[in-house]
Amino acid sequence: MSGVRVTYETIPVASIDVGQRLRQTDPAWVEALAALMNSQGLLQPLSVVHENSERYSLMAGAHRLAAAISLGWDAIDARVTPAAWIKDQERRLTEILENVARNELTKLDRAANLSELIALYEELHPEIRHGGDRKSQAVQNTDENQVAILAIRSEVADKVGLSDRSIRRAVEIWTGLSSDSRKRLPGTDLADHQASLKTLSDLDAAMQKKVLDLLLSEPAGADNLADALMLAEGRRPPKADELALKRALAGFTRLDRQGQRAFVRQNKTAVIAILREEGWL
Repeated sequence: MSGVRVTYETIPVASIDVGQRLRQTDPAWVEALAALMNSQGLLQPLSVVHENSERYSLMAGAHRLAAAISLGWDAIDARVTPAAWIKDQERRLTEILENVARNELTKLDRAANLSELIALYEELHPEIRHGGDRKSQAVQNTDENQVAILAIRSEVADKVGLSDRSIRRAVEIWTGLSSDSRKRLPGTDLADHQASLKTLSDLDAAMQKKVLDLLLSEPAGADNLADALMLAEGRRPPKADELALKRALAGFTRLDRQGQRAFVRQNKTAVIAILREEGWL
C-alpha cells in the first residue's frame, strides 16, 4: 500500500459499515475498551475505506467501533483511505495483520487469520510465488514450488513476528479442518488448544463430525478428545480404575529394587492378603 493517500478525520459512527469479519467481536473486550475509551478517549484511530460521499467500510478496529457505539458516540477518529487507492486484498490484509498482532486471539482464530494472510500475500506478490520475473510462467517443479511457499511464509513471519514453524502449523490446522468443524469450534475449549486442533484437523471430515458430535452434545458423549476419538472409531475408552492400574504398574516398573521394596513394605497388609488369596502363601 505504498503511496496510498490517507487522511485522518473524524467521521460519523453511523456511516461506518463493518461487513463480514474473520473474527467476531468479544463482548467482554468491548466492555473493557468502552471503560478505557470513556476515561481516556480513543487512543488509536480506526482504519476505514472511504467508499463514497456518505459511507465508509471498516478495515481495522471492530472492537473500538463497537465500544464507541456502546458509549453512544456520534463520531470517531479514523485513518481514511480512498477506495480508488486500495486493492480489495489490501483491505483484508489490514484487518488480518491487526488481528494477528493481538494476543487475545484463540489458536483457532490465529489459524484462520494466518491461512488467509498467506493466501492474500500470494495474490499480492505473485513474483514470489512464481519466482522472480516469471510472473506468467506456471511453476511445474515441486522443489521450486516449495521454495516459493517458504519465501512467502518467511515474508509473512517477518510481518507478524511469528516463526515459520508456527505459521506452518497454523495453516495445516486450518486447511485440515472441515467447513463444518470451523463453524462449530468457536467458543469451545478446543478452539484455544492447539494440540487438540491439530489432532482434529488430521482426521477426515466424517470423523471430525463424529468426534465433535460426541464432545459438543448435551450432555456430552465423551469427556475429552481422546475418549471421543476412541468412541468414534468404535473402541471403548479405558475406565478410571483401568487408567489408575496402568499408571500404578508403569510407576512400579520404573522403580529400582529399593523403591519397589519400599512400595511393598508400605502396602504390606494388602500385599500379604492378596498373596494368600492367590494361594501363593
